Amino acid sequence: MKKELDQRLVYGAIGLIVLILVIVLYRNFTNSPASGGAITPQQAGLGKPVLPSIPGPNGSKPGTN
Repeated sequence: MKKELDQRLVYGAIGLIVLILVIVLYRNFTNSPASGGAITPQQAGLGKPVLPSIPGPNGSKPGTN
């Protein structure tokens, strides 16, 4: 026994998929480095940011006397 799908359901699913694709593409192209905006180090391929170790007074590590 075949059960047919309601056309409104099919059109609704297709519309939802198109809407999601439009949102994803919009976000990709508006945040693109080619658009002239600032990019993060991760977008530039520099990896995870690392904080520099700043020596304390007299060259000692912070928290040591």
